[in-house]
Amino acid sequence: MGALSKKAHRIYHDARTVSLLPVAAIAADYTLTFLLAGSREEILRNEASPLLRFAVAQDLVLAAVVALMVFYYLASFLVLKMLSGSDLYPVGVALISLVSLTHLLGGISWYVRSPLYSDTVIGLSLISVMVAVLIFGYALYRGTGGRRGK
Repeated sequence: MGALSKKAHRIYHDARTVSLLPVAAIAADYTLTFLLAGSREEILRNEASPLLRFAVAQDLVLAAVVALMVFYYLASFLVLKMLSGSDLYPVGVALISLVSLTHLLGGISWYVRSPLYSDTVIGLSLISVMVAVLIFGYALYRGTGGRRGK
């Protein structure tokens, strides 16, 4: 295993580092949103996120974004710590990566401004939720005796 491969392996298995992915993606998403939207009214009219629309309407953007970053970091970190060493750890990393990608693409949507592109980003978000629910169900199934006969 080369030096780069070892470093990638170490990063992949470090929950603290992987948990920074969604934080960086949220920072990029909302930075692009505010740079490219043009106005507060445009965000209120066209933003898909109800949380962001509420935060903009109530002048709570900074607090909402920081709270969202803290929540995503803690949730990602705790989930990866619980999955560490299990066969579901790679799925957890993949899900965190998908959520991060969805945020990044959401910010880019203010540049692209295409209904098809926006619908695709929303679709990715829904896929993330479905994958999370399926993994949770699978983990419950496994933990409650789904493997009894083995």
